[in-house]
Amino acid sequence: MKDMESLFTQYKERVIGLLIGFVLALLLVIFGFWQTILVIILSMIGYGVGYCKERHLSLRDIINKWIQRGEN
Repeated sequence: MKDMESLFTQYKERVIGLLIGFVLALLLVIFGFWQTILVIILSMIGYGVGYCKERHLSLRDIINKWIQRGEN
């Protein structure tokens, strides 16, 4: 078991990339291309909402930050 832990800590990014690739391939096979794209987009929106809730940000704050970056 310690060998698996040391392998995971040594190659953490590779293992995560492998798992993401596997899940993406599985979604493509099960749902098809466009439905998989929809799942990815909705997941990103959900992640963004969760991020905002954790940081106590409102949508208005985020839009203002994007506008300020565009002006610079």
